[in-house]
Parts: sequence; C-alpha cells; structure tokens
Amino acid sequence: MRIRVSVVQLDIVLGRADVNRDRVVEFVIEVARRGSKVVVLPELWLTGYAPNIDSLAEDVFKGVTVAILSKIARDYGIYIFGSIPEENSGKIYNSIPLITPRGVAGVYRKIHLFKLMNEHKIFSSGDKVVVLETEFGRIGFAICYDIRFPEMIRSMVFNGIKILITPAEWPCQRIDVWRTLIRSRAIENQIYVLASNRVGKDTNNKYCGNSAIIDPYGDYVVEAGRKEEVILTTDIDLDLVEEARETIPILKDYIPEVYSRVEVVKS
Repeated sequence: MRIRVSVVQLDIVLGRADVNRDRVVEFVIEVARRGSKVVVLPELWLTGYAPNIDSLAEDVFKGVTVAILSKIARDYGIYIFGSIPEENSGKIYNSIPLITPRGVAGVYRKIHLFKLMNEHKIFSSGDKVVVLETEFGRIGFAICYDIRFPEMIRSMVFNGIKILITPAEWPCQRIDVWRTLIRSRAIENQIYVLASNRVGKDTNNKYCGNSAIIDPYGDYVVEAGRKEEVILTTDIDLDLVEEARETIPILKDYIPEVYSRVEVVKS
C-alpha cells in the first residue's frame, strides 16, 4: 500500500501560541492539498520551551488548538501529529494528540523527560506506550529523547507498527546523534521513521532541523537541511516493511529469553 506523507520543519515563536497555531494551520492545509494522508509537526510546535508553558497548556480533548486541527483533519481526511503542552488533571505533559479524520483517538504523553533541558521540572512523565490503528496500518510515537530508548520502539514493533512518528526539538550540538538515532531505529526495526525537528533558537539552544523520512532499510527517502518552513512530502510504500523483514529477518531471529541470561566472567 502506498500513501503520501509529509513532515513539516519550522521555527517556533517562543510562547506565542496564537502565531504558531496560525502558521501551522497554513502548513497543514498546504500538506492536505498535496494529498498527504499523514503530517508530522515538531515537538512543542505550539509554544516551544516557553517560560510560561504551564499557562499555555491545553486540554487535548477540549482545547482550541486540537479543535481547529481536528476540523482540518475531518475536512481533508488527514492524520495530524505533533506535540503540544497538555494540561490534564492538574499536571502538564508533553503530548501528541492523535488527530485523525474521525476525531481525537487518544494521546501519547512523552515518557522519557530530558533533564538537560529541565523537562522533569516542567512536565509529568507519560506512563504508557501508545500505538494507533489506522486503515493503512499501525503507527507508533516517540518524542525527541524517547528515540534514545530502543526497547520502547521495539515494544511497538511487536505490536505491529509500520511507521514511527518522531517530533523533536533536537539542538545543533547533537544533530549528528539525531541523524544516527532516527536512522538506527528504522534499520533495527525495519519501519518507516517520520521525524520532524524544529529549526531556529530559543533562550538556551539553537536547533538545526535535519527532519527526515527514512525507509525500512535505513535509506533516507528525503531529508531537510537547516532552513525553516520546509515541507517534505513523498509517497511511501508500506509493503516495503514486509519486504525488508523477509530479506533480513531480524524480528524472526530475535531471542529475548537469551538476552536476560548474562554471564559475567573474570579475566
């Protein structure tokens, strides 16, 4: 099965939810007009790491931002994924609302909080891995730092995902690590990775983009540079997932019961 997908790379105006929302609406409508079925936005695209992020957080199921994007999703038959600050039961999460053509199916809340950027002082950690069932296959989600935890991704693969969605705010000083990790997750799991990283800067960091769509063999289908306002759009063939897994049967050769038996020997 072939579907058209898009990844949006953009700068984020710190703390200006109104400005960022208006720009993203324009991008999403453009992506929809291109015929894309899925669009991926960066991490915290609505606010960035704004000092007042807690006051800008929204209820995923009642907030204005998700309501606006949900209408676009219904009108154009598109899936929209990107993280925003979420308020839920008095806690703040870094969350991806699962916006589908039929409404908000659920939410993925970032599990691994990045202490170097003080995320643990702002957000609560999510407590479950989330897989979305769609008409073209299952999709998994990992936000930025999550991508460093391959066991999390593998758990989604064993629950049938063919696509991994990865929004990020990955700084320039570690951009080569970003490129290595998103490619590694594609190779070792034989899945498509749709990765959106912001560009620009905030009070503490500069961000260098390199958003990408990577196929199940680990090849770059398309990659952005470091410019803002880039939309990557391409057709992907989901049958390539099974082809890759038959060619190199990593998952069939997986032996988890052995990995827990570690013998430490003295030299």
